[in-house]
Amino acid sequence: MSSSFLGRAREIAAVVAPTTVVTALLFYFGYVALRARFRYYGVDLDLVDLTLQETLLYGVEVLYPPVLVIALIGLAVTGLHAGVRWLLSAPERDVASGWVGVLLVLVGLLALVRGFVGFLVARVGAGEHFPVTPVALALGSAAVAYGGWMLHTVAARRRAWPAESNLRQTARRSVGWLALVGVASAFWATNEFAAAHGRGKAEEFAEGLPARPHVLLHSKEPLRGVPCGVEHRDGGAGAGEFRHRYKGLRLLVESGGRLFVVPAHWRDGRDGGTPSRTLVVPYGDDVRVELRPTPRLPSRPDC
Repeated sequence: MSSSFLGRAREIAAVVAPTTVVTALLFYFGYVALRARFRYYGVDLDLVDLTLQETLLYGVEVLYPPVLVIALIGLAVTGLHAGVRWLLSAPERDVASGWVGVLLVLVGLLALVRGFVGFLVARVGAGEHFPVTPVALALGSAAVAYGGWMLHTVAARRRAWPAESNLRQTARRSVGWLALVGVASAFWATNEFAAAHGRGKAEEFAEGLPARPHVLLHSKEPLRGVPCGVEHRDGGAGAGEFRHRYKGLRLLVESGGRLFVVPAHWRDGRDGGTPSRTLVVPYGDDVRVELRPTPRLPSRPDC
């Protein structure tokens, strides 16, 4: 009974543990992407208060491209490794195998140097549009470890590397540190990709704002901080209780009884113009919300 219970417990742990890790990664990368996405609109993610399910769904969206890239890299590495195994299979090719190993180690060391420069020099890492620094660290550590393995294989076959030599023991320890650098750098690169993915989704969403449904606001009192490009019309006493009407808004997100609305034509300020702002409107008796489809695209305001 005891052994059966322990065996069943191990089976459950083997299933639950990977699922927990994947869920945690989805939540983390989804959070990073969402934070960058809403920061583009000047909104702190902590104010949005999304549910765990919504964050996980965004995490799945972020993981699709890197998983595809990792799969393609895995196929390429599998083919290259098969070629290297063939190269190492015959002693008469030891010279060529040794030179390939030396080349990999040198290229890996150069990549590690580039990665450490980007890590230590802030202006180098800050000017990267692609995560060159973490990718260089990850690929560099992998190249050094793989090239060292090739050299070890050739040296062991030629008995040029004693089993208990200090150099061999040092190499074993180095592989562990290189693996740690590679894993941390791969995580770093994926984190940078998640942030870039979030910013890209925000820009893509901004381009499609004019075609999204209208958000019309009717309020009793004038709203403060209305962004440029939003049309305000005061209907006067004859318009009834909700006399102030605001047109030209689109919904960014709804959360916690509040609407986060943005102008139909979002400006990020990179063209030198006045950057747009996000308007936060709480639900209440003072504001009435009206949604309408978009029959035609509105013209871009001159502001």
